[in-house]
Amino acid sequence: MPKSTPNRPAVGGGSLRARARLLAVVLLTMLTVLFAVMGLRLYLAPPVDALSGSLYGFVALMTALAYGLSARWVAIQRRWGHLVALAVVVLGAVLGLTANMTWLEWAMLGANVLALACLAASIPRKSATTSPRKA
Repeated sequence: MPKSTPNRPAVGGGSLRARARLLAVVLLTMLTVLFAVMGLRLYLAPPVDALSGSLYGFVALMTALAYGLSARWVAIQRRWGHLVALAVVVLGAVLGLTANMTWLEWAMLGANVLALACLAASIPRKSATTSPRKA
């Protein structure tokens, strides 16, 4: 007869820090996809002026790259990656403020603020390093 394992509840067992990190990665990935799609659209098919549209598209693609790298660094739990991601999110929130904000800009601002809160709650602790004593 096979050994029976005790029934475990189906409740998620992650800590608050792990859940905040997961939400931060999801939000950073969503912002990455948004900026990548917007950048490709502006770069390949600019609405009015080809030069300025392509330049805006290139900047949006570089922003998507920054968000994407930040999401990766947060996912693999690099402490310096969290700090860089915090800086990227703060810059994204501040530089995204405009005088005539549409619903898309408000949604991006909300995602940035929520990602900022999740990143602040999920910064990995410093590992305890012991330096060898000299005899």
